[in-house]
Amino acid sequence: MKTIFLKITTLVFTILLLSSCSKDDNPAPTPITKDIYACGYEFVSGKYVAKYWKNGTAVALTDGTRDAIAYDIFVSGSDVYVCGYEMNAVGIPVAKYWKNGAATNLSDGSTTARAKAIYVDGNDAWIAGVKFNSSGIAQGTVWREGSQFSVTNGTLSGFAEDIIGFTNGTWYVAGYLENIAGKREATSWINGISRTHSNPTKNGYAYGIAKSGSDIYVAGYEENSAGMFIAKYWKNDGVGINLTDGSYDGYAKKIAVSGTDVYVVGMEYNAAGKQVPKYWKNNTSVTISDGTKNGEANDVAIDGSDIYIAGVENIDGYGVAKIWKNGVATSLTSGSNNANLYGVFVK
Repeated sequence: MKTIFLKITTLVFTILLLSSCSKDDNPAPTPITKDIYACGYEFVSGKYVAKYWKNGTAVALTDGTRDAIAYDIFVSGSDVYVCGYEMNAVGIPVAKYWKNGAATNLSDGSTTARAKAIYVDGNDAWIAGVKFNSSGIAQGTVWREGSQFSVTNGTLSGFAEDIIGFTNGTWYVAGYLENIAGKREATSWINGISRTHSNPTKNGYAYGIAKSGSDIYVAGYEENSAGMFIAKYWKNDGVGINLTDGSYDGYAKKIAVSGTDVYVVGMEYNAAGKQVPKYWKNNTSVTISDGTKNGEANDVAIDGSDIYIAGVENIDGYGVAKIWKNGVATSLTSGSNNANLYGVFVK
């Protein structure tokens, strides 16, 4: 009996020892936690309040005494950059950006201006938007470290909607220009040199730009011969790739490229007349709502195999700010106030 007991005891001890060594030698991997940032507004007590959210927690950028909206967000290191506008004392929108909550004005408040997109490389913050001149003409504008550049000539309207910029001084912008026939043309600029993408006899708009290697991708929408808007994107100088078939109006807002995959976000109306938020991966559409409510998909961020989309869905008459991760929605506002998200960033 003693011999059997000793053998059993030795066996149990050996198993426990091997189990312990196995756990120490092959520790379970530590999950990587991602921070999800989004920006937009919430309508509070009769005013639009510019805000950003980090992992669902709201940070107010303005105090609610004047209307303000945040359009885009970028995180570099521990610094959070947000751009948008705030009304001044006489009711004129002033383009500005916030770095860690501290505001910097980009325009002087004499004419309407809005900052629509921001991109940070190193210590350089590149911002794109619009600034109206003294004649009331909208000019697509780029701001960088105290300098200001117009991408349009000021005689015909032009808007800058998205930007990528680098410390070497190279920058890429997407937007649209009015031509002499009064049509808007989807346009991109490289260091201020423009190239149009849409048919000059039809209205076209560009809202998003992405760069992968030497390739430039521009997202937007264009009017067809029947007057319907087609969501689409253009690669370099190529012919636009249609994402919708023209049965209903469709709009592409932002674009991202990861490896060989191209992601576009936007909206398309359905047969019930609802504006349905969706994304396209390599030209295949994925609807991210049930189609019974109006919604928008306004920005996209890709992290590995995960797709993050910022936007809004109308519920019981109120816009609810939402983030969709791989198609699953998380509400950032309660629905008691109107709200919307225009930018998303994952770090």
